Parts: sequence; structure tokens; C-alpha cells
Amino acid sequence: MELYYSAALFLRLSDWCMSPPHKLWVPIEQKSLRIPITSLLWQTAPPPELITLCTPSLFPTLLKWRALRKSLSLSTHPSPLLPITFNPLFPAGMSNDFLPTLVEGPYLPLYKCLVDSKPIPKLLLLQDESATSISDYRYYQLRHFIALLGHPTSLRQDESPFETLCTADPHQPHMLSTIYGTLLDASAPLLPLYATRWSREMGDLIPEDKWDMIFQIAAHSSRSLHVQQSHYKFLSRWYLTPSRLHKMYPTSDVLCWRCKKEPGTYLHIWWECSHIRTYWTSIFTKISEIMGLDLLPSPQVALFHLLPLSPVTYRKSLAIHLFNKAKSLIPRHWRSAHTPTITEWIKAVDNIREIEEMYFSIDNNYDKYFATWYRWTDYLSKRPCQPLTPGSKDTSR
Repeated sequence: MELYYSAALFLRLSDWCMSPPHKLWVPIEQKSLRIPITSLLWQTAPPPELITLCTPSLFPTLLKWRALRKSLSLSTHPSPLLPITFNPLFPAGMSNDFLPTLVEGPYLPLYKCLVDSKPIPKLLLLQDESATSISDYRYYQLRHFIALLGHPTSLRQDESPFETLCTADPHQPHMLSTIYGTLLDASAPLLPLYATRWSREMGDLIPEDKWDMIFQIAAHSSRSLHVQQSHYKFLSRWYLTPSRLHKMYPTSDVLCWRCKKEPGTYLHIWWECSHIRTYWTSIFTKISEIMGLDLLPSPQVALFHLLPLSPVTYRKSLAIHLFNKAKSLIPRHWRSAHTPTITEWIKAVDNIREIEEMYFSIDNNYDKYFATWYRWTDYLSKRPCQPLTPGSKDTSR
């Protein structure tokens, strides 16, 4: 409901930007302004410098727009539509009739004064016959004002999708629905906070576009609820590591409880610790032996399932079960100096195989079961029997 209200409000804002105004109430609100109403959305001056008479709708609408334009990325600051003329923030002495002869409209926008994000040359902005000492002075005012807006690379000359909607004259058909859809897309977060924390801790080893693949695989990681739960807890950084506990309780030890040498960050506990790296090296060796894959050990593969396979192919393969179970065993030894063993991993993977066999047997669909698990059963048949060590419970907190 809030988004629909905002869409209706922004449809009203788009009427401000049309020249000449098509709604009867727009000229009425123009009488309350010191500047052309078509420039109001793109102004950055305080409202009291723009509005002479505070109407019941004008001031609240402007405040609502300024609150949402940044949070929803509807318009940049500065906008390419930022007024150069009729701008209270422009240096004193600038005349509002300083308009290029070829520019149509009630004010001069910023993008008309830029070439490759730099101030346009004076001879292109002014015709030779109009160049005077006063126009030279005004041109240097213009250059100074543009320099105050920020670094040249931050100045955009292209309009955002929402800016294009506002300045389209006449309005596009179904304008309210179009703005509503734009707001829905803008309000959706790009990445959850935990994903950006993972990227920061791993030194941006996971590109943003790869997170879609990670989320797809997470949604179909396993039919075992325990494995799914463990995977989502890992992705969302639910487990309390020594470094996180130290922030909560400064008296607690920040060092890894296994190696006692390095701070126990998420990446260290799950991958970088020398003890856990020995475990992962053994896992990669076994998976290469079983699957015939030549995979270099890396946290992207072991922890985030970023293999050189499509998500659909990988979800149907045995490898996803092998990596899933290897990772889900780590919390069983949480806050312990011990790491999972290969024997423990084999027992856990075979439990998953039994769940998969029961699932496919319901529909008598053994072909899919054997297509996934024949490499595992072949590996077990060739492996000498060894006693299994009892697994400990997930003692993470």
C-alpha cells in the first residue's frame, strides 16, 4: 500500500516536470514558488529558498520526494536535470536569462552544460556575437558551480529510468502502473547484508553476479532438512565465531579455538585455519577420486558451491551432496579443537544417500537415483571396511 501511495505521489510529481503544465492545479502551485515548477524536483536548495507560500500539498510532497529519491536510487545527486538557471545555490549575479539559444525549456539543465562530464566550451554554449565581458564572467561562474558539484566522473549526463518517465511529454500510457513497477524494482534490495559481509571478508573473491547462482543452489541444496539448515546458517553468518563473540563479550578470547594463533573470523573458522585446511584437503582429494573432477581447493568451491558447472547440472550431481555434507559436519565440532574425519564424512554422506533412495522409491524412479549415486556406491564397494567413529552433536551456539 505504501508503494502504491508513493507511485500515485510520483505521478503527481511527473506532472510538475511537464512544460507547459497539463494539470490545472500545477499553475496554482507555481504561484507559491520562486522558481519554475518544472525544475523543482531537481533543485537541491533548502525548501524555504524555493517556496514562498507553504501550501498543504507542495511542501510535504517535496519532502517525500527528497526522502525517497536517494533511498530508492530514483535520481542521482546531482541529477543531470539539476537547474543551472533559476537555482538559488548558483553564485550571486547570475542572470536567469543565461540560456543557450538552441535550448528549449524554462531553465538550463546541467546536462546541457556538459561534454564528457566536463564543462562545455564557451564557444559551444554562447554564440560569438553574444560573447561579452559579462558573458565571460558568467561562463566562469558556470565552471565554478560545476566544479563544486563534485568530481567530473561523478557527473551524469544520462537520465535515470525514473527521470525519463518524469520528463516524457506527453505521459506514457499506463503511467501509474509503470511508476509502480519502477518503485517495486527499486525497493528490492540488491544483496542481503550478510552477502556483502562475505564479499568484504573474502576480498571480493565472489562477484555480485555470482550470488544469484549461490542462492539458486542453496534453495535446492539437499532434501535433508539438517543439511539445508546448516547451509543457510552458514550463508547468513548465524554461527558465533570467536571474533564475533569477542565483539559481544570483550573478555572472551578472539583467537581460533583450534589453532590458537589467528583471530577466529568466519573465513578462518570455515577455511583458513590450518587444522580445517587439512580436513578440506582430504575432502577435495576424495571428491576428485570419486567424481573424476580436477578441482583446486578453494573456499568458493567448498563453501559457496561455485563450480564450473551450471546450477541445474550441479544440483543433479553427486558433488553437491559431497560438499554439502563436508561443510555441515564442521558445526558438529563447534568450539572444539577437533575437526571432522573422513570416516565421519563417509558415514554422513551415506545417510543422505539412504534419504535420497527412499525419496525416489516413492515414485519408483530409480533411474534418477542411480544416475546420481552410482559413483558413490562404486566407491564404497571398493573401499575397505573401517570402523566408524561416533559423530558428536551440533553444539554451536
